[in-house]
Amino acid sequence: MQLATTLLKNDTLMNTVTGISKNKQSSTSPVTKVPEKQENTELVSLYQKLEKIDNVVSDIKQENIILASLSIKLVNIEFEISELRKEIQDLKEHKIFKKNSKDSKKDNG
Repeated sequence: MQLATTLLKNDTLMNTVTGISKNKQSSTSPVTKVPEKQENTELVSLYQKLEKIDNVVSDIKQENIILASLSIKLVNIEFEISELRKEIQDLKEHKIFKKNSKDSKKDNG
């Protein structure tokens, strides 16, 4: 008799636990699922934005390549100008030297 009572109590306890568990599962708010069509629309929108960003990044990379090329050209031009200045200075000094040479020859001659 006690065994039957114990089994009955255990069975009742088990049913109570199972019932509580079921109630808990149904009472928790389910994750709100975005409708598939809306989800696809959002994905397409995100993909388009990503493509635009990728295009902008590609444009920036191309512009950086152009700027680097222009920078190298400017450095070369700066070097050429420096060389021309040296040549001009050398010519001026040579001309002054020649002029002074001629003047000293006239004075001596």
